[in-house]
Amino acid sequence: MRQLILLLCWVSATMAAETALAPWRVAPVMPLPPVAFGDSTQKTGDLLDEIALDWDSLSVWSDAARVQNDLTFSTTAARACALAGTYLRADAYGKVTIEVTGTRPLKLFADGQQIAQAVSADSGEFKASAELTLNRMRTAIVVASASQASDSGAWTFQAKLIQDSASTIVIEQGGALQIRPASFTLDAQIHDFPSLVISPNGKLLVVKRAVREGDHYEQRVWHEIYELDGLKLVHSTKLAGVSDVAFSHDSKRLYYKLSTDDGPELWEQTLATKATRRLLKAVERMEKFAVLPDGAGVIYAVSKEQPENTSGYDLFRDLGDRPTGYNDRRELFYADLRTGLTRPLTKAGEFDLHKWSLSPNAERLLLIRNLLRHERPFATQEFWTYELADGAQVRLSNRSLLKYPQDITWLDDLTVAYAAGSHDAAPEDTVYHNVSQLCLYTLDLRTGETRNLTADARFSLNDEGDHSRIHYNPADQSFLLHVSDGGERQFARVARDGARLTYRPLKIRWNFTDNPAMAENGTRIAYQASDYDSPRAVYVYDVAAQTERLLLDPNREQVRNWEFGTMEPWNFTNRLGEEIEGWIYKPANFSADRPWPTIVYYYAGVSPRDLRFSFQYQMWLANGYVVYVLNPVGSAAYGQKFADYHAGDWGTEATQDVIEGTEKILAAHPWMDKTKVGCYGGSYGGFVTLDLLTKSKLFACAVDMYGISNIANYFGGGVWGYWYSDIAAPGQYPWNNRDLYVNNSPIFNADKITTPTLILHGGADTNVPWLESDQMFVALTLLDRDVVYARFKDETHNINKKYENLILHRQMMLEWFDKYLKGQPAAWEARMKAWGK
Repeated sequence: MRQLILLLCWVSATMAAETALAPWRVAPVMPLPPVAFGDSTQKTGDLLDEIALDWDSLSVWSDAARVQNDLTFSTTAARACALAGTYLRADAYGKVTIEVTGTRPLKLFADGQQIAQAVSADSGEFKASAELTLNRMRTAIVVASASQASDSGAWTFQAKLIQDSASTIVIEQGGALQIRPASFTLDAQIHDFPSLVISPNGKLLVVKRAVREGDHYEQRVWHEIYELDGLKLVHSTKLAGVSDVAFSHDSKRLYYKLSTDDGPELWEQTLATKATRRLLKAVERMEKFAVLPDGAGVIYAVSKEQPENTSGYDLFRDLGDRPTGYNDRRELFYADLRTGLTRPLTKAGEFDLHKWSLSPNAERLLLIRNLLRHERPFATQEFWTYELADGAQVRLSNRSLLKYPQDITWLDDLTVAYAAGSHDAAPEDTVYHNVSQLCLYTLDLRTGETRNLTADARFSLNDEGDHSRIHYNPADQSFLLHVSDGGERQFARVARDGARLTYRPLKIRWNFTDNPAMAENGTRIAYQASDYDSPRAVYVYDVAAQTERLLLDPNREQVRNWEFGTMEPWNFTNRLGEEIEGWIYKPANFSADRPWPTIVYYYAGVSPRDLRFSFQYQMWLANGYVVYVLNPVGSAAYGQKFADYHAGDWGTEATQDVIEGTEKILAAHPWMDKTKVGCYGGSYGGFVTLDLLTKSKLFACAVDMYGISNIANYFGGGVWGYWYSDIAAPGQYPWNNRDLYVNNSPIFNADKITTPTLILHGGADTNVPWLESDQMFVALTLLDRDVVYARFKDETHNINKKYENLILHRQMMLEWFDKYLKGQPAAWEARMKAWGK
């Protein structure tokens, strides 16, 4: 009797569930005329070897394809091929078997790859089957079949899915399933516009375009020129190595650098004729350049090459000896294009020539040099003028800014504006500020007087990032600024005297804009814009008409069939009385009638999360998660008082905001499963992740991305450690505030962490050295906690040097969340099983 019971149990366990596949997208039967000089007596199965499928162009995916359940074909052609396609999608990672049977030879494809074929019959039936791994991405299935006039009987086939009876995954099938962006691989399909350059007269725009292609996601870059009156493309170049495009003062010529093996060359293109000429032969390590308005000469910067180190060791005698990428010794040169003579304008020294700019009349340079110090403030910025005619030099003023001056803009030949940190630092400081709140300053070159025009503004100017964020209009004596205000990136207008300030003076419908290009004459602005469900596009704003026009949006067609979730604001007032801005993102199929797992994301440092299109958020939604994003206290773009919470915090208040916000949003939304909440953050956000795990059991799992675990280690080991520490903890050092460096470091509180934690780090990260993750992994492992650590070889901060690694570590995060927030460990366990094989 016991044997019978065991046999019945075995039979039950091995039974499988079968589901017929229908409907299908069917293309018209395609004749296959005989091949010249070919074999006239070919077997039917051989016909399939003669055809190749252009996967993306197959007629089964076109709007003209018929949708039908029955897969019976007929033709009057002597030889023909039939195609049928459908889509599969699962609600979780899992394996199924697909089986196709028919009366003619057939081949089976999945996402463009052949996975099975049947070219000979068994008892009059052709059968092909293969195991498929499905997930929440859409998998495209195609069956190709061939027939000849000599074949007898109906031409038909059918397909079915076979699942183990123990499988719990739910599979959708159909010919019209939308694409859910459930894998980071799709992010590579989004077009980018990393640079916009507008002509001084506002009539032309150069757009640098980029998109990733191929199996290794290589980035293809090209430039296009648009005429803005009619929004027409007038020129496109795929010339490799073009950078730093700039217009001439009269808008008739373009200048650009062209990379060569010997260094960048400088070229000029006359726009009317498209004729080009080289202005400068290759100059090794040439950086920024400025062509004089009359075209007679060029000023350019060269980063002085450091001598090759053949000693076998690195020698550090000062802080500036540590490689940072910001301590190169730059020199300026003037090349006279009329005489061919080049002469130096500055000499390199024990300082960084941080910024320089040519006056509108081309008579003088403004030079800002940065000198490192051994005491707080750790740097002094000196503002100098240099007269090109006679070399006269005048030092105008000194500042001590941790956020360096940037985005120099001339108001006239003797007045400049620039963006910089909100406060200078001084050794005698007792009140500390978060200097990441960037303000607008003016500097009078005659008197050296400096004024802060936006000290009381809530918004913060945006980092320069190769785009001018400051434009001055002499006609109405006002500035147009590109700023961050909470989660928005928009424009603000400020009077020259600072008396009038208007946020969002332009009728731009987008809450997030970026990469602005503002015409010198004030007539037009070009910018990139996006929203939570709209990838970036390029717009042009006509200032006089107050109209916004779309110039370029290749992403609209790209994502036409993508299924996006929704977003809504969700703010709360924290224990300090501060309003904390945040947003809830919900899946497209959201219903409040069922519980949802939630992922909480934050940076919690000095820069805010914003309202731009985020593929990462949409990826979480496509995988069935609700997402909560928030900006804790300490972030710029909410006013100076809000930003100043960061100074001296190191997790005290920002971490509490994450915990408090999560508790409050869970209480306000019963459909959020309180037992299935995960969190993640990167860099400073990685530190906050570890910190909050020492203070709360709220989260079912967490991901620490290249985070700081030991503040003292980071202080000396991170390439910017001591510098950033003077923003996060001004005036506090391991020797004068041991409690902060020990008590606020997660490594010294590792025993309080019980949450399953995935740690991700780049093996060549010098910003936050990988030692930070190594030591946390060791601590949690010795404490017998559930922890896994992935260190990516040769990767730097953000793990995105190699695009495949960006995709990979985001997929690992998804699998980790699936395991702990959905009870779906199969994908993670498959990865662990396959690792190293």
